Amino acid sequence: MVSIFRCSWFAWSSESLMARVDNLLNGIKWDDKGLAVAIAQNVVTGVVLMQGFANREALSTTITSIKSTFFSRSRSTLWTN
Repeated sequence: MVSIFRCSWFAWSSESLMARVDNLLNGIKWDDKGLAVAIAQNVVTGVVLMQGFANREALSTTITSIKSTFFSRSRSTLWTN
């Protein structure tokens, strides 16, 4: 019984997360190519580690997977740091 509850909660939680992600993404000012600047920083020091670009899919993947994902303009593909 507990595992069914957990599965139901996880499915509900995932749908809720995706709705929140969509709301966040709708509020971003994308450039004419559908990109936004993405900055990776050290969480403790705040030092900028890199600057890249993210499209809607890259930012959504970053949020849902908790792995920084960028869009490569030269290869037109996603990559994970």
